[in-house]
Amino acid sequence: MFYPFNPNQPADADSFANRREHLERIDQRIVPSFQRHSSGVRNLAIVGPPGIGKTSLANQLIVRCAAADPPVLVVYISASLGYGSFFAFCHALVTDAIAQVAAREGIGSRAREELQRWNFSLRLPGFSATRLTSTDPSPSSASELLRQEFSRLSRDYLKPHGLGMALILDDAHMLSVMEPHAMLILRAAFQDLHLMGGRIGLVITGPESFFAQMRANAEPASRFFEHIRLEPFALSDLDDVIDRPLQRAGMSEQFVVRSDARTWLMDKTRGHPFFVTFILQEWLDWSLRMEITQFDTVCAEETWPHVMRRLSQERFLADWETASEQERDVLCDIVDAESGLAASQAPHGNVLRRLVAKNLVERTRRGVYTVYHPLFGEFVSHIRQ
Repeated sequence: MFYPFNPNQPADADSFANRREHLERIDQRIVPSFQRHSSGVRNLAIVGPPGIGKTSLANQLIVRCAAADPPVLVVYISASLGYGSFFAFCHALVTDAIAQVAAREGIGSRAREELQRWNFSLRLPGFSATRLTSTDPSPSSASELLRQEFSRLSRDYLKPHGLGMALILDDAHMLSVMEPHAMLILRAAFQDLHLMGGRIGLVITGPESFFAQMRANAEPASRFFEHIRLEPFALSDLDDVIDRPLQRAGMSEQFVVRSDARTWLMDKTRGHPFFVTFILQEWLDWSLRMEITQFDTVCAEETWPHVMRRLSQERFLADWETASEQERDVLCDIVDAESGLAASQAPHGNVLRRLVAKNLVERTRRGVYTVYHPLFGEFVSHIRQ
């Protein structure tokens, strides 16, 4: 037996639930596009708010790439600021791609030895993959690195073996912090590769506002990708979300969530995957402790004060700490305005933009803002009392 609910990690292949429409699209259009006889790779952008399941869906794409015939090679890399510069990130991306090809069965011992001795065509004095000089390489150097090395990798190793490769850039919006034109650089490099018959494509994850934040550059970068926008779960989805992990854990009879409790859970969470899973783990803990197997709305109401305290400790307090005093005042104003706060009502327009950037506030329609989830609004109302 193992614990079935973990809100702090992406769902693994066996616990992944729902998203059937998106999985069908990945199976029918995205994965086959990496095969040698396709009309070209389909680059994919998976977008949505934090905790909605973007990385979980990307993990499903990895599983499906591995199951393809022939398998599609995958490089997964998180766009962390820890790389120090966009060039260092690109260098790491190329290095990981080379390692994936070298590890591929059937690549041949000679090719494997060549890949293991790979010498980068682009040389910059004083630069290494792990340590940067005081002056970072320019964006044009990053662009040239991507063009040269991926073209060479495709021409000499992938195409001769009929292989495709998916480069999954998780939290790709962080690249724009390191280099404002990062997405345009990536688009140019991999569009050129497509024109040369390469089967190397991009899969990125990020917030819904990602492309809009690029402003003038948004249209060409956005058009380069197919888009999957992840929505919260519907009530009909909850059966799979609840029952599948419990069945896998062998706990279907130890913890039964009644239909009224499922409706209650949907109303509280609005179907947000993180909050659904977080509350389920708290319900399960309580049920096991109290030796109760049938969980209904009476149990849900009884446990709610404890669950809300745990949510505050695990998530909302950290969210609150990221806001300045001025931003907290605006958060309170937004919560007080039941239908949302118009931008014209805020004392400083840039405060709302900062709150959106911190994922604390969403713009629901033009000029109107709400907190990112009603449960966070409940927390804000409580903490200021």
